Amino acid sequence: MRIQSRKTWQQHLPNRTRKVSKNYYYKKGINKKNLIKKIVLVILFLLLVQSLFQLPFLRINKFVLSNNQDLKQEDLQSLVSQYLEQDKYLLFKNNNYFLFDQSDLKQDLLNTYNLDSVSIQKKFPQTIEIKVTEKISQFILQKDDALYLLSSKGALNRQINALDEKYLILQDFRSDSLNLEQILNEDELELINFFYKSWQETFGQSPKLKTIFLTDSLDTLLEAQTDIGYTVKLDPEKNIIEQLNNLKKVLAGNIIGIDIDYIDLRFGERVFFK
Repeated sequence: MRIQSRKTWQQHLPNRTRKVSKNYYYKKGINKKNLIKKIVLVILFLLLVQSLFQLPFLRINKFVLSNNQDLKQEDLQSLVSQYLEQDKYLLFKNNNYFLFDQSDLKQDLLNTYNLDSVSIQKKFPQTIEIKVTEKISQFILQKDDALYLLSSKGALNRQINALDEKYLILQDFRSDSLNLEQILNEDELELINFFYKSWQETFGQSPKLKTIFLTDSLDTLLEAQTDIGYTVKLDPEKNIIEQLNNLKKVLAGNIIGIDIDYIDLRFGERVFFK
């Protein structure tokens, strides 16, 4: 406090010593304590958020596959589970309803199963719905013990575990190893598609064509098996429709009751069977 005086000599006396606040000397120490408090609060907040995001009630634990035809839910189980168990932001899991990220799973499904489209929607609080549009399959390729779905263009859709009666089977006896990049060359594909279409136009579903055999001599001998059991042999270099019409005439003679191994159509109107 400054000394108030009307006397000139007193006005030049030094000021009275001020009382220093105790907090002044501990100011830096108090800042450190505040910082520690803030850190503790942040940690507590994160733990609280973590506990909320990990509530079992909000944990995605099932999925529903819809609009599928060949693809089955159990086919996707392993892949979906893998993505749900992935870490998210270090502290969380991708199976939380609010944190679930579908982008990588969607892309992986498209790549793995060769689908035309995939959409994934969350159903509160524990379910995701996976809606797919599958590529149209026409054939099953059987090579040794492996089975693959193929499109009418010979493109690989995906590997499968069991035969399905609604698809024509291409049983591969070719000596070369299977090339999944080019399963059928253009000539093989054109021949198979034309033969299959011609058979359906000639006979419909009775007898039904069950299997076409792919061999190294496919350009000179086309063999196929019916659902009744017998095999037909055709010459792919001759008119396939004429050969099928000859077969139709033979079948009109009611030979189905005979135990037939094969019917050979390669010699014009002279049809041989055994």
